[in-house]
Amino acid sequence: MIPEVSLSDFSRHLPLSQRGGGGDESTVTNDWRPLAGQCLLLVCDLLDGATGEHWDAPSLRDGWRVRDVAGYLLWRLESSGTDRARSWLRGILIGRGSPARGRRIIAVRLGGADPVVLLRRLRAVAGDRVARRGPHGVAGLCAVIVDGYDIAGSLGRPLAFPSEATGAVALATTLAASTPITAVTRGRALRATDAEWTVGRGPELAGTAESIILFLAGRSGKLPQTGE
Repeated sequence: MIPEVSLSDFSRHLPLSQRGGGGDESTVTNDWRPLAGQCLLLVCDLLDGATGEHWDAPSLRDGWRVRDVAGYLLWRLESSGTDRARSWLRGILIGRGSPARGRRIIAVRLGGADPVVLLRRLRAVAGDRVARRGPHGVAGLCAVIVDGYDIAGSLGRPLAFPSEATGAVALATTLAASTPITAVTRGRALRATDAEWTVGRGPELAGTAESIILFLAGRSGKLPQTGE
């Protein structure tokens, strides 16, 4: 479960240039919907014009295709919490009690849609978030950034999210990381070489925002590099 990230968390742990300006901006910054919508539009632009071969390319999640990741992202953002819980429980039952198989069943079902329809629905969700409709927490932004990086890496294409977005997601995924990942990153400072943030304190591990976030989210086994 992704813990909530507030402006105070964001400012304390992430020394971004965006913090400047003075004043209490918590009423704005704690609402992650517009930023999530903007980032989702970047993912949609990346997928726009993708061929069937691209949609069927293997993703970073074992046994998942790009279309499955996109379908699961749509389910994660479009459905209410109650609907997601019901769908997930049905998926687990069909998957014989396996949460991983349950998630994949949902992903394959939604990812099997016509790519044109899938992309149109993703853009509609992005528009809702930009207009501040839907859940305002950081979990939705995390889903967009992590799955967006997964899709971009699978297609071999660059995807440049704003530093403010990747910094918030890095902090949230650090707090929610699994025990093995936490054991590696505990007492370390994770510094993004292509963004203006550092998460944690201690000896430095440096890497791109993409590499750090995918590692923290369990999508990549490749560690950021030890700093100079």
